[in-house]
Amino acid sequence: MMRPVCFVLALAGALVLGREGPGASRAQRQVPPTSTPQPASASGALQRGITLMETRGDCATAISLFTTAANSREAIVAARALLLRGQCEERLGRASAARGSYERLLRDYPGSDIVIEARRRLDRIAASGSDGAFPKLSVRRLRLPSQVPTGSVSRDGRYIAYHDEAGAAWRRSLAGDVVEPLVFGATPAEAARATPLLLSPDVQRLAYMWAERGAPSAPHVVPGVTFELRVMTMPAGSVQTLVPAGDARSIRPVAWSADGRQVFALATDAAYRVRLIVVDVASRDVQRLGEFAFFEPHRVSPSPDGRWVAYDAPTAGAARDIFLLDLMTRTPLPVVRHPANDVLPEFLPDGRGVVFVSDRLGPLSLWLQRLKDGRPDGEAQIVRRDIGRFWPLGLTATGTFVHAVQATTADVHVARIDDAGRFEETAVPLTAQFAGMNIGPDWSPDGSSVVYLSSRGAMSVGPGSTLLVVRDRTTGAERPLMPDLVHFNGPRWSPDGTRILVRGQGANGRYGFFLVDARTGAVQPVLAVDNIERETDLGAFQWKPGREVVTYALNDTATRELDLRTGASTDLVPLRPGLRITAGRGLAWDAEAQRLAYSTFEKNGKSFINVLYVREADGTARELLRALPGDDLRLMGWMPDGLSLLALRSFESREGPDATVELWRIPVDGAPPVFTSLARSDLRNVTVHPSGTEIAYVYGSSTWETWMLEGIK
Repeated sequence: MMRPVCFVLALAGALVLGREGPGASRAQRQVPPTSTPQPASASGALQRGITLMETRGDCATAISLFTTAANSREAIVAARALLLRGQCEERLGRASAARGSYERLLRDYPGSDIVIEARRRLDRIAASGSDGAFPKLSVRRLRLPSQVPTGSVSRDGRYIAYHDEAGAAWRRSLAGDVVEPLVFGATPAEAARATPLLLSPDVQRLAYMWAERGAPSAPHVVPGVTFELRVMTMPAGSVQTLVPAGDARSIRPVAWSADGRQVFALATDAAYRVRLIVVDVASRDVQRLGEFAFFEPHRVSPSPDGRWVAYDAPTAGAARDIFLLDLMTRTPLPVVRHPANDVLPEFLPDGRGVVFVSDRLGPLSLWLQRLKDGRPDGEAQIVRRDIGRFWPLGLTATGTFVHAVQATTADVHVARIDDAGRFEETAVPLTAQFAGMNIGPDWSPDGSSVVYLSSRGAMSVGPGSTLLVVRDRTTGAERPLMPDLVHFNGPRWSPDGTRILVRGQGANGRYGFFLVDARTGAVQPVLAVDNIERETDLGAFQWKPGREVVTYALNDTATRELDLRTGASTDLVPLRPGLRITAGRGLAWDAEAQRLAYSTFEKNGKSFINVLYVREADGTARELLRALPGDDLRLMGWMPDGLSLLALRSFESREGPDATVELWRIPVDGAPPVFTSLARSDLRNVTVHPSGTEIAYVYGSSTWETWMLEGIK
C-alpha cells in the first residue's frame, strides 16, 4: 500500500506521469534509502524530492534534488522546484536561503500559477523576521460614537470631527477637554446630510458633500436630491460652495492639500464614471486629475510637498495596488504591486513613504512602503499585524494614526423549529469561517446546502470583496465562488439547484440580475437595466418554483415575471407611484407556484405603512395584515406546508436601546398572527429549510471603535 502524501505530491506526480509514463521501471520510480540520487531528469528529481520531503521529512536531501529540478527547461517543473526548495529551507530554519528561492521564482517565472504562494511566503518571512517598521508603537482607544468612520482627524493631532449615532456632527479635542457641535441647519440631525467631515490643516474649516433635498435634480441623478461640494467655517460660520449642484451623482471630498488651499474630491457622473478632481478654495477653479471608470479609490492621500497623490485602484484582477499620481505630469506610477489586496494608502508626515492596509498575510495588516523620488525604496515592511476591518481617519504630523476598527458584526445562524413555528433549541452559527462577515443565506431546493455571502476582501465593497459560499449541511464542506461582478447580493437558488440568482452590477457597469453557476462561479446575465439609475428600482426577486421563471419587483411600475426560456415578460401586480415591494424577501411563491405573497411599503397620507398581501391563483389579491403607522412588517417567505407565512415585525411603541425585530407566523386563512419567540436586534434574511424543520437567519450590525496608533514616524 502506498504511504499517504500531501496534495502537492499528488500534483507533482501527475505532472511527472506524462513524462515517464505508467510503464516506467521499478528502478526508475524507487526512492534510494539514504544517499543522494542521480535522477535521469529534472522532473524525476522533483518527484523524488517531494517524496523525501513529505514521506520521510528529509528536507536536507530533498533540497539538492529540488536544486537539480530548478534548472529544468520546463517552466512548470523549475517553478515548483523553487517553491518546494524554499519550503524545505524554511523547515530547516534557513530564512535567508528560502527567501533566495522565492525571489528567484518571482524573477524567472512571473507567469507561474504559484507566484502568489511564493509572494505570500516571502511576506511572512519578512514579517516574522522583523520587529516592524516602527518598533516603538503604542495603542490606545478613544471613547467615541460608532459613526466615526465618516469623520477625520486634524493634521496637528488636536481635533477630530465625526457624526454620532443620531447623525449630529461634532468637533472634539483628542484630549477630551473641548466638545462642540457643528451646525449645518435648523436641527442637529441636519448634519447627517454633510458627509464626510474633513478638517482643514488649520482646523478652522470643514470640507463636506452636502445633500440638498427637495431641489430639482438633473437627469440621471437620485430624484429630489442634488449634491454640492462645500466648505464651512467652524463651528457654525459662513458656508462656501466650491462645486454647485450639477449632473454629478456625488462629489465627495477626500483630502485637503497640505497648505489648505485646495480640496481633492471624487466626482461620480450619471454613468458612474469616477473622476479625481482638485478645487482651489479661493478661486473655485476645478482641475481634473484622473479617471477611474466604475471603481473609485478607497483612499486618496496627497503628499506633504504637494507633488504626489497616493491612491489605491484595482488592477487587471479584483485585487488593488497602490499608485502615486504625479501632479505635474498627471502620470500614475505603481509603487506597491502585489497579488494580494493593498488599499488605504496614507503618506507619512515627512512624505518619504506610505502606510497601507494589506491582506497579503491573510488577516488584514498595516504595512509601510518607503519612497524615494516617487519610486519604491526597498521592499514593503510590516507595521502591525492583524488590525481587523479598518478605516483610516488620518495620520497626524506627530505620527499618530487615528483609525476606526469594526467592533461588532452580523452573521448567519441556524435553529430548529417545530410544526407550530416555534424554536426548539438555541441557534448556532452556520459556519466558523470568517465569523461576523457572513449574510444572505438561502437553502437549496433539496435542503442539502446553504448558499451565503461572505465578505472576505480587504474592504467590504468593490470587486472581489464578497464571495458566494456554498456549504454542504451534511459534511460541512464549503465551496467559495467569486463571480465576475462588481457587486452582488440576495442569492437565490434555482429550482434545479444548479445556479444561483443574484442582483448586482456587471463588469461592464450595467445593473441587473445574473445567474451564477453553483459549481464554477461562471456568470450569465439574465436582465440588464439599460437605464443605469434604475438599479435601485429593482426590488425583491424570487424564482417561481419548478419553472425557469424569475419574479421581480420593478418598483413604482409592476411586479413582473420573466421567462428565462422565451424572454417573455408578464406583469402580475401593478405598482403605482408611491407603492413599493419591501426589500429583500418581499416576494414569495408557495410550493405549488399558485399563490404569490408580497409585502408593500405604501404611502398613506403623510406617512408610510406596510401591508402584507396574497395574490391568489385567479389573480385576485387579498390583504392579510396591515401594520400601524411607524411599525414595520416585512415578508420573509412561506412555510413549506403553505398554511402560513413568516414575516418580520417591529413596533414603534417598543423602540429604545433594547428594541428588537420579531419573527411572526401569519396564517393565510385569516387566523391571528403567532409570535415564534425569535426576537433579535437587526434580525433579517430569514429563510426556511424545505422540510420546515430548520431556519437560517442573520442578526447583528456593524459598530466601530476609534483607536490611536502612536509612533509612526
